[in-house]
Amino acid sequence: MSSLEHQINLFKSNYLQKYMQSQNENEEHFDKMINDITDNIASLIDTKGITLLNLVMSLKNDITSVDDESRQCSLDLLSITLSKIKNDILLNNECNVIFDFYLSKILNGNVDIYCFRQILDGIYYILDFKHLAKSFPGINHLLQFLVDEYNPNEFVAAIRYKIFTILDKFLNGGFVTEEDLFINAFMNVANGEKDPKNLMKSFNINKQITTIFNREILYSNSQKLFDLLFCYFPITFKPPKNDPYKISSDDLKKSLRNALSNCDYFAIDCFPNLIDKLTATSLNVKNETLNTLKECIANYSEESISNYWQPIWDALKNEVLRNSVDESDEEYGVNNYKVSLEVIKELFSKLDNYVFEKFKFDETMLNFVFDDLKHNFETGKNLKQTSEIFAVISSINLELNGKILQLALPVLFEPIKSKKELDMESHKLLLMNLAFFLKVASEFNSPLPNESPLFKFKDDILILLTQNLTTTSDNEIHIKTLSIFQLTNLAKIKEFLAKDELEMIAHVIRDTLNSPVSKNKNIFLACLDSIKVFVSYDNIDIVKEVILSSIFENLKTAESQELFDKNLKTAVDIVLASSKLTQYVIAELVDYIQPSTILDLESCFLIISSVYTLLDSKLNKIDNEVHANETNFNHLVSKKEISDFDEARHKLIYAETIDELYQVMFTYDQIFDHDGLMEVIGLIFYDYVTTLNIEEQSIFYEKYIEPISEQVFSSANRLIIFYSKIIAAFNINLDILPSKEIFAKSLDLIYNNHDIAPIIKTNYFLLISLLVNKSKTLIGSFEVFTEIYEKSSNNIPLMFWISKGLSLSNHKLSTKALQFLIILIDNPLTGDIAAQCFNIPMINLTTFRKVKTGNNKNLNINMLYQQRIFHTVVPTLIEKYKSTSDEFIKSRYLISLSHVLKNTPVAIKTNFTQQLFPLLINALDAQTQDVKSSSIQTINDTFVTQPEMLLSHVDTLIKKSLSLATDLNNSEKVRILSLKTLLLFVNIVPINMLNPYKDYIINEIIPALDDPKRFVRKWAVDTRQAYFDLGQAIV
Repeated sequence: MSSLEHQINLFKSNYLQKYMQSQNENEEHFDKMINDITDNIASLIDTKGITLLNLVMSLKNDITSVDDESRQCSLDLLSITLSKIKNDILLNNECNVIFDFYLSKILNGNVDIYCFRQILDGIYYILDFKHLAKSFPGINHLLQFLVDEYNPNEFVAAIRYKIFTILDKFLNGGFVTEEDLFINAFMNVANGEKDPKNLMKSFNINKQITTIFNREILYSNSQKLFDLLFCYFPITFKPPKNDPYKISSDDLKKSLRNALSNCDYFAIDCFPNLIDKLTATSLNVKNETLNTLKECIANYSEESISNYWQPIWDALKNEVLRNSVDESDEEYGVNNYKVSLEVIKELFSKLDNYVFEKFKFDETMLNFVFDDLKHNFETGKNLKQTSEIFAVISSINLELNGKILQLALPVLFEPIKSKKELDMESHKLLLMNLAFFLKVASEFNSPLPNESPLFKFKDDILILLTQNLTTTSDNEIHIKTLSIFQLTNLAKIKEFLAKDELEMIAHVIRDTLNSPVSKNKNIFLACLDSIKVFVSYDNIDIVKEVILSSIFENLKTAESQELFDKNLKTAVDIVLASSKLTQYVIAELVDYIQPSTILDLESCFLIISSVYTLLDSKLNKIDNEVHANETNFNHLVSKKEISDFDEARHKLIYAETIDELYQVMFTYDQIFDHDGLMEVIGLIFYDYVTTLNIEEQSIFYEKYIEPISEQVFSSANRLIIFYSKIIAAFNINLDILPSKEIFAKSLDLIYNNHDIAPIIKTNYFLLISLLVNKSKTLIGSFEVFTEIYEKSSNNIPLMFWISKGLSLSNHKLSTKALQFLIILIDNPLTGDIAAQCFNIPMINLTTFRKVKTGNNKNLNINMLYQQRIFHTVVPTLIEKYKSTSDEFIKSRYLISLSHVLKNTPVAIKTNFTQQLFPLLINALDAQTQDVKSSSIQTINDTFVTQPEMLLSHVDTLIKKSLSLATDLNNSEKVRILSLKTLLLFVNIVPINMLNPYKDYIINEIIPALDDPKRFVRKWAVDTRQAYFDLGQAIV
């Protein structure tokens, strides 16, 4: 037996086993075997070990067999082999013979139905062969077969799809020599098709025909091709679940739309039919009709469109006038009003300046359309829709904008020109309709031409808008808001307003901000938007001179705190809206403090806090943009981008402003002695230092920090509040910073001074923690850590701060340090303080914020530090709580856990909450009041951050809380916390879960109303009232 015969027999065996057995579990095995066998046979042919004729002759008996399975198997082997051999291996005559062989199986009424798929496969694959002649007669014979003998209704969708793919190859391979014959074949193949995959192919072939075929042939067949498409319009299709072809309804709609819009010869049928479809009641059908109409207008020739423009216009006009922008289909999310306007724009854009025989755009179309709608301007009916139609047309280009304005503006302003008295509704309508045209004019990238009618009406528009803001009643909020928006649009129009006109608008905006009407949110935001536009369009000097100068003057002369707060908030909001003003506004705010001799500390604190808010928010915005770019895998942050971001950071505050603020701190004792002011000034300097490069930081250190260092460490000094923030901001590689020396001096000061004000002491602790984090060598061994503890006279808060610095950097000693702190809880002398200090390692502080941009690495912060602390501390605390019977020690462990859990992100602590809950519930029965209060506090903190974890325990918690709240043997703190728990439920627990307990809680809480402690009674009243209101409608 030859090698070829052996391969054929193997193929037969595997093929029959695969196809002749139902539910074959070894199908993948047989597929692999069939693939390997045909690979071997194809390789023999490619290497000329055998010829294709040898294979055909070996299969001859099977191919001609009366047994269907044998024929199918042999033809499948031949077709699969054809798909795998090289496309240049067969000569022209061999290609012809094979093609004719397959044709012989279907021509002359002798269609081998059982093997039709294999025959089509073979024909499909032979079309790829290089030496098959493009004019081979067999192509037309096959097309004629498709015309005369093929009935698509007799075959399943998969077979029909193969016919479509063969036709597609005829087109793309250049095999079509008789275009009429091809079209007739395609018409028969595509007739009545319903399968979505086949329809996609059918629409695509139709489009190809109208793209590449002879125009005369197309013209004579256009009716048939159009009917074949439009019978599916509008197509509706909902893909089945797990659709293997992943064809969506939108895919089919788009494919049909592309085919319909591809040939102008369709216009004679397409436009009338689409116009008729616009009368449909379904919003979705209308939407698809409008989108198809838009695409047809975009693709058809001007000549074709000009013959139908008027009925198209009438249909679109009626569609817009009958509807509004708010009318949409919620299910499909379509807005036909908006789409209709888009189609109108496409229609006018296509025919703009078109002249052909009897059609002239201006006379035939533009003037007709205006006359058609002019009466709406006179009667006020559908005026909004009418104005929006003309505004959309005017947006096409500057020339058309001028033509539309020449027609529309005189009619719009006719009531004012004729000095008619307008009522408020007419006034509002005029503004709304004028808005459409001004918005369009503001969106052009080029200046309006000098002959634009808008110049002629500029004065009228300015007078109208400014009078609305200066003379109209403050109750007309809508009119005033619209007027501000339109003044803003005027300011946006390139080179339209002169400087004095821009200044006039700025004065109007300023006066509006200073007036009571600015309390209205819409008006205030409109003013901010206007200022933002002024700055964006290089009119920043006008904003400074006219608007901001007035605000700063108002700050200095404000006769009430309300006026002061209003002007300060306005200045801040202006900067938040426009970054370019940041430096200037911050400088002016700092300057506000300078000339004062007697300071209003409250106002001063508001000013300094506002400076910090502006600076910090702008820095965060820049840093977040950098971070977003860095995390975008498709975007590599370039050196230029980093440089641009660094430059943007530098431009947020003047160096001179920093110098002034530094002097202010030392000039006024009231500021120096104010904890809040010193804290905020320190944070401003922190932000500023993070914007400096390492060379600039060195200069800064020498100028501002070095001169005060001796003062900071000679004795406990309030300057540490400021000093610690600056050290936090410095680059860890700043050589000029004497970290070891500062660390040693800080410790010495702590060792030798036991009576230090809490805020000052905390800032020295903070400084030590920061230094430990910046320089990992400062705590080189655990012995150094314990030595500090001993020398500081067992200063527990200090050790917690040092541990925080170690943990942030994931220092090798961080775990050991935390374990040391846990041990302190057991000690009667240190336990209470240690328990209270467990909030220190986990709490997030601004000064421990890592700078994200540039090369300024200010701290060593490991992203997982909170997770590491949590998993080191919490399991140990839980275990120790369970293992001790001493309620005082239990109380300390609960307090420690409460502090840790309160400052831990939900994602980290989720798994521990359920484990911890039984422990907390049991603790509510403890004798010690501290244990109870710590447990309740932990439950409340958990409920706020993870409500879903405790919802299943609502019944237990309600009963426990009521019992604790009404038992006078419990401490006042426990009773208040229990009432807070009940009140917390009202805001967190779903009403359907809480409502069954409503009456029970109202009755059981009554004893607390007579509690001897006033604060308990207050919380009892508030809680009981909340349950009375539960489920009530809020009026």
